[in-house]
Amino acid sequence: MLRRLTAQPTHRIVGTLLLAAVIAALLGWLAPAAIAKPFFILVGVLAAAAGAYLFWSIDPAWSISAGVALAVFNGNWSHVGLPGGAGLAPDRALLALGILSILVRGPGARNRPAVPTGPAHWALVAAAVYAIGSAIWAGTVFDKAGGFLLIDRFTLMGFVLFTVAPVAFVTERQRQIFLMTLVGLGAYLGSQALFQTINADALVFPKYILDPSIGFHVDRARGPFVEAEANGLALFACTVAAVIAAVTWKRSGARWIAVIVAGLCAAGCLFTLSRAIWIGSVVGAMVALAAFAELRRFIVPVMTGALLLVITAFAMVPGLQEKASARRQSKLPVYSRVNTNTAAINMIEDKPLLGFGWGRYSTESLPYFWQAPNTPLFGTTANVHNVVLLNTVELGLVGAGLWLLAVLLAVGGAVIARGPPELRPWRIGLLAIAVQFAIVLNLTPLVYVFPNILLLLWAGVTLSWRARPAVAPGRDVVAGRPLARGSAG
Repeated sequence: MLRRLTAQPTHRIVGTLLLAAVIAALLGWLAPAAIAKPFFILVGVLAAAAGAYLFWSIDPAWSISAGVALAVFNGNWSHVGLPGGAGLAPDRALLALGILSILVRGPGARNRPAVPTGPAHWALVAAAVYAIGSAIWAGTVFDKAGGFLLIDRFTLMGFVLFTVAPVAFVTERQRQIFLMTLVGLGAYLGSQALFQTINADALVFPKYILDPSIGFHVDRARGPFVEAEANGLALFACTVAAVIAAVTWKRSGARWIAVIVAGLCAAGCLFTLSRAIWIGSVVGAMVALAAFAELRRFIVPVMTGALLLVITAFAMVPGLQEKASARRQSKLPVYSRVNTNTAAINMIEDKPLLGFGWGRYSTESLPYFWQAPNTPLFGTTANVHNVVLLNTVELGLVGAGLWLLAVLLAVGGAVIARGPPELRPWRIGLLAIAVQFAIVLNLTPLVYVFPNILLLLWAGVTLSWRARPAVAPGRDVVAGRPLARGSAG
């Protein structure tokens, strides 16, 4: 692929920009300290321009896949010295480039089929319009927290990715780009979870993961999210992707790599020490296996393998069993959930139809807490650990109902739709991820970008067969040109 890119005259622009960046960097290093800063700013500008042009010109499957993978750092870019606000976050920029390339038929997306639409898309539009209207009415649409929560927790970005994914990943080759990205991401997340658990701090990267002043759950496998539940959702999704790769890839070496990654990520789910992740992962896997007739014979082997994994991890990782036992018996998280959920229910009873307005829970909730006889009043400053309840508090039954309907139509429709055989593994994987997500959704605030956008993007990939145009046999489904021998269509 690199040879094809460099051979195209238009990509000489990228080379020119990068060469200019290198020259600016050399001048910055040679210049006196007082005037070096402008040169290094120029380096950043030129490198960003080169990267933007490159990702604008190549297949948007690459930029969207890269953006999704980099979303694991969203919210923490400043800790690695990169800008992360507004649209400057690298993951958001790459996702925006890929989406824009598809919508305006950029150089990397010419001759793509039209974006398919259906009832799920209209439900997504209705839910988005309602939520944005609620944020405008509540005065939170331009707040740093409120505006980004629309994109992340309400997952407006996920809505857009669900819409463009069938076109971005319309061919098997493009879906393989996404699958390889997830397997590579799983290798990173799984290894980092292991390094954190065995206290191999020298191997943990980036180092902000180890900083107790950043994020939550510093004593658990929290990964680049610096939050255990978000890391567990990502680890499980990468486990599913690695299993699909191990089953479908043809090269034995690649299959073995996928198997190792699947094992690392499955162990990482255990290392998060999160009961929500443990329950969601087990139930998600079992439901997916039970729902498809050809997989039911694997239920007992998978359960046995999971048990052996836990036993082995407890035996080989010092202190893990004690930490897991302590987490299982911990009461404070339960008290927090009980109290915040009770406050949320009280708020819903007060304003059931339209809610308090998007992003208003934290400022309006305190009067709705009350002291229960057997539950300490703990968690009054925490967010509701249940996204359905939180959305209902802020958007009312109308807005939360629209959101639930849109997500169910998008994800549920992708699970039940009978596509071609090559997409059946994606349907199975989507069901497993969706079940885990639904369980964790009711136990955590889920404000993190990666798990929210991945679910809807995966659903869109599963429906990619709906975007296929009618072309003559033996011709490329995107460009309409003759297929090379052995190429994927």
